[in-house]
Amino acid sequence: LILTKPLGTGIIFTALKNGMADNEIVRRAEDSMMQLNKNAATVFRNFDIHACTDVTGFGFIGHLAEMVTGSKVQVDVYSQYLPVFKGVEDLIMQGAIPGGTFGNMEHFSKNVIWAKEISRTMKIIISDAQTSGGLLAAIPEKEAENVIAGLKKNGVETAAIVGKCTGADNSEINIIG
Repeated sequence: LILTKPLGTGIIFTALKNGMADNEIVRRAEDSMMQLNKNAATVFRNFDIHACTDVTGFGFIGHLAEMVTGSKVQVDVYSQYLPVFKGVEDLIMQGAIPGGTFGNMEHFSKNVIWAKEISRTMKIIISDAQTSGGLLAAIPEKEAENVIAGLKKNGVETAAIVGKCTGADNSEINIIG
């Protein structure tokens, strides 16, 4: 599983509305949101993509749940590899949590097994509704490093391998540390 943009735009703009976000974090989020997914999609066309979606209002968790349910596969997500805007954790601690975040978490968690080490903060980030989020793509594991290299070469600097498919016929997401 590859994610092309950092998570946290919903949290950042909730913080902005409440006067809690500094100009630097807002600028980084705006720059990311203005980056079209076209460059990533162009790179993906050169590889065997099994599934792909943009990460928007349902958050990372919701869009991944739809992919997993539609494909009837089990995946592991490595939370430590998820790209997240620097400073988002601090904004969560200050209370900048969008209203829909807990709805996303509750609705889509029926497909999720959260490891004990996953913090409440990370659950919020994973469930945060994104505006102009990145693409989430499922690709063959043997192509992962080449896809990442192609993405970075084409200006998608924050792309990261965030998980992998571990089985079929299960429709389950394991979020691990």
